[in-house]
Amino acid sequence: MTNQQKEIIVISRNFPPLGGVGTRRWSKFAKYLANKGYLVHVITIDYKYKDTVNWSHDVDHPNIVVHRLKSAYPNWLLRHRKRGFIAKKWFELVNLYYRNTSNWMDNAQGWEKELIPYVRNLIRKNGIRNVVVTAAPCSVAYMTSIIKVENPEINFIVDFRDKWNDEPQYAYGTAIKSFKRKEKSVQMELQTMLMADKIIVTTNTIRHNFSSIYKTCASKYITIHNGYDADDYKVDWQQAGRNDKQLKLVYFGSLLGGQPEGLDLIYKAIRELNDPFFRESFRIDIYGVASAGYRNPDPDTCFFKPLIKSSEVATVLSQYDGGLSILEMKRSNVFATKVFDYMAMKMPILHVSNNGELYQLLEEKGQYVSNYNVENMKHTLLRLKQDFLDKKTPEFDFEAFNIASHTGKLEKLFV
Repeated sequence: MTNQQKEIIVISRNFPPLGGVGTRRWSKFAKYLANKGYLVHVITIDYKYKDTVNWSHDVDHPNIVVHRLKSAYPNWLLRHRKRGFIAKKWFELVNLYYRNTSNWMDNAQGWEKELIPYVRNLIRKNGIRNVVVTAAPCSVAYMTSIIKVENPEINFIVDFRDKWNDEPQYAYGTAIKSFKRKEKSVQMELQTMLMADKIIVTTNTIRHNFSSIYKTCASKYITIHNGYDADDYKVDWQQAGRNDKQLKLVYFGSLLGGQPEGLDLIYKAIRELNDPFFRESFRIDIYGVASAGYRNPDPDTCFFKPLIKSSEVATVLSQYDGGLSILEMKRSNVFATKVFDYMAMKMPILHVSNNGELYQLLEEKGQYVSNYNVENMKHTLLRLKQDFLDKKTPEFDFEAFNIASHTGKLEKLFV
């Protein structure tokens, strides 16, 4: 790519000041691409609010030009926090209306009227070759495939943060009750795959699943995991002062769905071990919320803490001896995003899942992993205890998950 061609388009409907983990990936990529000299045109919606947790500071860069287009879906329905009983009920009713009418697939439907003409004009006016779209919402990837049909000379890159039609929210008969709508969704996915020049996925498991369905597109797939931004971690875990008489683990994120079973497994193993160390010198602090009605498995050593700002994560992590990662049994092939915080801090990780891709990676790195078997968990906890007492930590390198490294892989896809 020559200097004259270092101008790209990123279509990311979810982008700061909209919050949520779905905005983080391309806020970071845009930042690192801009630092490399790319002029990054980000096409997103004109979101009227500023969510509490967002990455606006990353995209405040002279090389990042944000184009905000009107959204057919109301802004206030996208807000992450709905305060008050009446506001929540009104949200449920209006959201149900849109779900049953114009937005049966996702909340981006209807945006094509603004998106396609605008991007088409930007491509032709500036002679831009590289166009990236990130999904979810998945309908945006389909909209961009139309742009590829109208502009066959562009290099069309689809970044799938999540899967599509084989996910529960697209299941026929439950989430999508109309067969015609499900059929339409599958056709949209197929066209997107066929039109794409490159298809990025966030895990090798997703890559395998897509390859099983769309075999003729196998050569297009590339895995670029989520990761960490080293700029966010100015505190060195190795230098931080911690209480060497108490083993403290931290868990960031919600305990929803089947995740509480992982925490229950840990405390079941501790009860069966009946080891004084775990009664007197062990604790887990959870910065997040649990499923409604969930009971704390051991109030003497397990503590629920208030949510913290993203800017405080590194400082808080430095106070702990290790990070806890839990994947529910039915979703053991995803990557819990908070595990990247632990990787960035180079701190030990206790991971619970029903095996899976992340399990295998952490096991290879000498981390503390256990499946949903109490005997395996007991063995893992005893190893964790002994290493703590011996002041021993696993030697590992997660530099491959640095977003700066990922950006280099992304650059190789451009023409």
